[in-house]
Amino acid sequence: MLRTHTAEVRAMIAEWENDRERSVRYRRELLPLATERTHATMGAYRGAKASITDVLIARRNEIDVRLQALQLEMDTARLWAQLNYLVPDDASDAHVSIDAKKERP
Repeated sequence: MLRTHTAEVRAMIAEWENDRERSVRYRRELLPLATERTHATMGAYRGAKASITDVLIARRNEIDVRLQALQLEMDTARLWAQLNYLVPDDASDAHVSIDAKKERP
C-alpha cells in the first residue's frame, strides 16, 4: 500500500514538473509565434495579400494557443495543490523553503 502511494506521488510530481516545462515552452515559444503569425497576417491583409478570413483564422489560432496555455497553467496549479496537501502541517515550512529554492533561476 505504501509502495502504491509512493508511486502515485512520484507520478504526480513527474507530471507536475512536465507541465511546468510545457508551460514555460508555451510562454517562450508558442505564444510569441502565434502572435507574430497574427501580426503577419494583419500586415498581409493591409497590403491586400490576405483576406479577412485569413486574419480571423490567425486570430482564432492565437486565442486557442492562449487558452491552451491557460488550461495547462490551471492543470499545473491543480497538481501543485494536490501535492501541497500531501505534506503534513509540521513539515509545510520545510516544504515551502524547498520549493522556494526550486523556483530560483
